[in-house]
Parts: sequence; C-alpha cells; structure tokens
Amino acid sequence: MDTLVLVEDQISSETRNNAFTRVDGILRAYGIEDRISRSHQVLKILEEANLYCYDDTDDLEQVAADLALKQIDATLKKIAAQLDIPPDTTQRRRLLLLLHTSKLLQRKPEYLLSAKFLPQSEVELLLQYRLTQGPDLQRSTMGNPTLDFSDIDNITHTYQQMIRFIPGAQYILASFMVIMLIYLIYLFSR
Repeated sequence: MDTLVLVEDQISSETRNNAFTRVDGILRAYGIEDRISRSHQVLKILEEANLYCYDDTDDLEQVAADLALKQIDATLKKIAAQLDIPPDTTQRRRLLLLLHTSKLLQRKPEYLLSAKFLPQSEVELLLQYRLTQGPDLQRSTMGNPTLDFSDIDNITHTYQQMIRFIPGAQYILASFMVIMLIYLIYLFSR
C-alpha cells in the first residue's frame, strides 16, 4: 500500500499561483466581487484539487478550474430546480442574468459553490426579479415623416428684411459671392 505524500511538497508554488489566478478569474466572472470571500473559496477549491494531483506533472490549474466549474454547475442546477427553470443553455444564461441583476452573488457569495438549496427568502427575491427581467420591447411603426420647412422660411424672411433695411446690402452680398467664386476657381486651377 502506498503512503500518502503531502502534495504541497511536490507541487511548485508557480503552479499553485497559476491555479489560484485561474480559479479566482472564474469566480470573478461569475460575479463574486468580495476579494476575501473569493480568496477563501479559491483556497477551498485548491485544497480539494490538491487531492487529485499527486505531483507537478498533474495539471493543478486545469483540475482546479474543472472542479470550480463543476461545483458552480451543480449549484446552478439546484437553483434552477428551485425556480422551475429548464436546464438548457439559454435558460442557464437567463439564470445567470437573474443572479446578476438580483445581486445575490454579490451579497451572498458563498451560495455559488455551496450546492445547497437557497433559503425561501432568496428564492422569492429571485422570483420577483424573474418577473421583471428584461425590457418590454414592442414593435411600432413610425408612419410617414413630416417635413417642417418653417426654419428655412424664417431664415429667408429675416434675410429679406435685412436686405431691405440696409441699402447696398444686395450689392455687397453679390460682390462677396463673386469674389468667393473667383477665389474657388483660382484654388482649383492650380
């Protein structure tokens, strides 16, 4: 019979750090923002993953990530069963959105890896968010657009009044336009 050897002596600290970082990233992606509880849960997962790794050749990072995802999946299945949500991929995404909008995992991060049933108060909260989840989109028709030329009419009317009150304004404006036209021709002829 083989004797058990302490795993920490045989697995390098770099491997453990990589595993810690990966599992921490997974938990962060699922919405656990509290660093202390996230670190506590990561350490629990790494302790359990250490039981499956016997030396440095075993991929602790992959084992820990798989273990974390399995525990999260088991928890999500239990929560989905409590909320009567079918276990398909689309409904799982809706469940994750529901957990995110209700901020359940921010308030109680230990629920994500517990694989226990939620208390009834949390289930009722999730059901309330489930009823109000998502925008109420409706198809609408815009109809024909109405064009409003009143601003253009106001500008032309103001311009005409200005020309009437200022003697020689027509000649000044006409000469300005001719000068601009000659300048443009000059620019494009180069």
